[in-house]
Amino acid sequence: MIYRIEVGYKKNILDALGESVNKDIHDLGIKKVSKVKSVQIYKIDADLNFAQVDELCRKLLIDPITQEYLVNQPVEHEAALPHILVEVWFKKGVTDAVGDTVITGARDLNIQGAINSVHTGTKYVLYGQKLTTQQAETIARKLLANAIVQDYNINQGKLA
Repeated sequence: MIYRIEVGYKKNILDALGESVNKDIHDLGIKKVSKVKSVQIYKIDADLNFAQVDELCRKLLIDPITQEYLVNQPVEHEAALPHILVEVWFKKGVTDAVGDTVITGARDLNIQGAINSVHTGTKYVLYGQKLTTQQAETIARKLLANAIVQDYNINQGKLA
């Protein structure tokens, strides 16, 4: 089964990556972004039950003080605000060192079951009034993804 795990920061915890990306977006001259939230994504193809996936998340993928996770559903964001979602993933054939580490970590934790693959990515929630898909494309191409090793996709949330 394929599990999609999203790991985000708890409310009132600084999202340093999101803040940094927001500053870089403004440096690009795109002032319509008011806030950026970053979320780590894991796609795990494994013969594990939900309890084993939960254990993997709690013991390996998150910092329980600052982060929270959801399995097979998106981490909550401020859906009522206008936003665009950008997901960045490694291209097929590119070594995903973090994914490989998750497989090793599961073995070290004695989590029984076959893990066939782990792919990691990052989701960025770009909040902003009147932010266009074209501007999100520019942000993704210039700041979020390295075209040599990564692909990205853009999904519109609620737009103004």
